[in-house]
Amino acid sequence: MRYAAATLAIDAVIDTEGKDPDEVPVPALIGDDYAALIRLRNEIEDAYAAGTPRYRCPVCREPVFLRCGFRHKTDPRLSKDFHFWHGKKKSNCPLSQKARLTPEAIMAAKYHGQREGAAHIRLKQLIHDSLCEDPRFTDVAMERTWRLEGDPRQWRRPDVSACYLGQPVVFEIQLSTTFVSVMAERRHFYRERGALLVWIVADFNSQWATLAHEDIFYPNNRNMFVANEGTLVASHRAQALMLEAHWLVPKAEAGEIKFDDQDDLVDFGDLTQDVARQRIFHFDTDAAEARIKTVLMDDPLRSAFDRFWKRHLKGASSEAEVHAQNREWQDLRLRVQQRSGVVLPEYPDDLEPILNAIYSVRDGEPGQLVGWGHADLVKLAHHLYVSHKPVLWPYRIALDVYNRAATMRKHDTTGKWRKEKVPTYLAAILRGDPAYRMKEGMRELLSFLFPEMADLLDRPAHEVLEDERERRYNSRLYSLSKGTPHESTDRA
Repeated sequence: MRYAAATLAIDAVIDTEGKDPDEVPVPALIGDDYAALIRLRNEIEDAYAAGTPRYRCPVCREPVFLRCGFRHKTDPRLSKDFHFWHGKKKSNCPLSQKARLTPEAIMAAKYHGQREGAAHIRLKQLIHDSLCEDPRFTDVAMERTWRLEGDPRQWRRPDVSACYLGQPVVFEIQLSTTFVSVMAERRHFYRERGALLVWIVADFNSQWATLAHEDIFYPNNRNMFVANEGTLVASHRAQALMLEAHWLVPKAEAGEIKFDDQDDLVDFGDLTQDVARQRIFHFDTDAAEARIKTVLMDDPLRSAFDRFWKRHLKGASSEAEVHAQNREWQDLRLRVQQRSGVVLPEYPDDLEPILNAIYSVRDGEPGQLVGWGHADLVKLAHHLYVSHKPVLWPYRIALDVYNRAATMRKHDTTGKWRKEKVPTYLAAILRGDPAYRMKEGMRELLSFLFPEMADLLDRPAHEVLEDERERRYNSRLYSLSKGTPHESTDRA
């Protein structure tokens, strides 16, 4: 989608970070990546707030900034026009648009004589009361004045401030339109004070977000935090600050990266804090997107491996076919080693127990498991428990990743697997029983062939299980806060 305005008063800008300051065409700079565009918009404001403007007008050499307009009022998300403008002060530049008040003057005029709205006051109180439920937070205050050390003329009065285990944290409520420049100035101010700025909103939907919300969401690793009456109740129950987190999860689909919206109730203590970049997030969307880009590069090789494996399981009907499959396997061994460093065994038969198990979870259906004669995944689990113990841990991870918990519950009619076998094998894995240890190189191979499993395979078992327990607990709290029934997420 095109995001540059059709008519541009400033059609090129000077990039001050280039080796030799050159004019950059504005349409190319704006591009067609919306997430990157919103990040760029905020980076420009951050650079200006830090005293190092990134882009300048090619005529007057004054700083310029990204602004958004709308082609159609009926569907603003699908009709945004971005352009550069002089913005901060009145400019006599021939390229300047009509003179306007500064953002500060507009904000002052907009809110002159008005008191905070009831929604803002209530949300501020919700955050304050939630913080008071959490013993990790100290020095909780509303509207305390902060001054910049060395320059007392610079000050801010955040809605709520506190210290989290010694780390200063400020919470700002965002309910109305706020200039991106104001947001950038606040980030810069609190960064200079060594504090972390956390934006809180009353509701969020990435598909219909306002530009002000997007100016928070995209620079914050595509994470947003909501507070409401439900999060206050959850904070009281957990004796910890609980917030409703919204984030984007990238996925590969037909060779492209798509994003799914997700939300959950999260403990503030589980969030990643990045004071230097003024970010706080539950899910690292940027890192996940980078991994998927790498994964997409290797998708053709994974597809070739999948095709070979299906042919291998069918067997060869002639000597010529045997030789052809052997040549194909040796070629795959070389290509996989070059791309991942994984050395495959000389013959594929050695991999059948573990690969057939994972393929069965990912692709199999009851009565049609991959490479096995078992009727369903529970019967396969019992077989692995007896004959292939090292496969049980990656099998469990696959059941989680490919959302097979409901299938396992359905076919575990006696409860024997869940109540007897699962506790036994998990206890053995946690105490380091060598009988359950994966063979050397299997973790790396599975991570390459099934990249969606890689994160869990890389982590110690006790961490994965602790996260599962916490996820189930938070899921129950979230259901209670929403007044909805809780669905079990017990794994196998």
